[in-house]
Amino acid sequence: MSPISRELLKKYIQGKCSEEEEQMVHHWLDESDLNNYWSPAGNKKIVKKKERNWNHLTAQIAELRTVAPEKRNTRRIWVGIAAAAVGIVLVASFMWSYWSYNSKEIKYQTTYGEIKKISLPDGTTVTLNAQSSLSIRQDFDNKSRNVYLDGEAYFQVKHEANKLFVVHAGKLSVKVLGTSFAVSAFPNDPDVAVSLKEGKVLVEAPEHQEKRVQHVILTPGEQAVFTKNTTGLEVDKLNPKASFGWESQDIFFENANIDEVLRKLERYYGVSFDTQLLKSRHWQLTGEYKNETLQEVLESLSFNYNLKYKIEGQKVILYEQ
Repeated sequence: MSPISRELLKKYIQGKCSEEEEQMVHHWLDESDLNNYWSPAGNKKIVKKKERNWNHLTAQIAELRTVAPEKRNTRRIWVGIAAAAVGIVLVASFMWSYWSYNSKEIKYQTTYGEIKKISLPDGTTVTLNAQSSLSIRQDFDNKSRNVYLDGEAYFQVKHEANKLFVVHAGKLSVKVLGTSFAVSAFPNDPDVAVSLKEGKVLVEAPEHQEKRVQHVILTPGEQAVFTKNTTGLEVDKLNPKASFGWESQDIFFENANIDEVLRKLERYYGVSFDTQLLKSRHWQLTGEYKNETLQEVLESLSFNYNLKYKIEGQKVILYEQ
């Protein structure tokens, strides 16, 4: 059904409609054609247009309120009640539409072994590591630049002097204006790490029992590590290969225990490891694998740690020789 005109709506509010015109308004409401008049916002231009329309409509209603009261019969009283209902429906429709636009989420995801480059609306470039996700709100870049990370990503943030770029990674947040850095925040990892390549970032994390917030400012070449179980936040010099090597699909380990090694291999190759037959789990690995297949990595581990392996579909069984 076609949307009704403002003139007709104004006549309805004033109680000056003919019976036929009143039926048109009632039918318009019954058929939910408010969706045509106040269509859900799909972009910023539509929202601005709707704001202008709404301001115009409220100005009209305010104008009507200043008109001297007339003698009204019972029919006009009911018309006034119906007109108030129209106003309420229009307000609810507009507010729902505006809220729906602002709260809608855009989500970017990667699967096992996939690395994806993303361009955000503000010009920021994000490289998303395997088995990771990044979410932003539809109104990103309007008033603030907030992103929500689950996994690992490298950010090249476009500078905007009056608008912070904030990465939310679990309980930790990273605030910047323009810089290049990486955040590793996988849910099943014990730590969250922020590694800075260029610029300056502010890292915030809760202190013990989350009663206070601790702050750290990083400079290039530094890494902040937040330990989840102790809520400790420490700063140290970063290893570029460990922090940024994954962008080139390199797998780097530095004094990594078996659990850390297997978690990273699972994300990279899309497999699961069965270690029930391992008697010793106290070895550590320092090494680098460049574009190697899963079998080549397993052969290396077998040689260095006297292991054997068996691949069954997407499952790798490790056991000792």
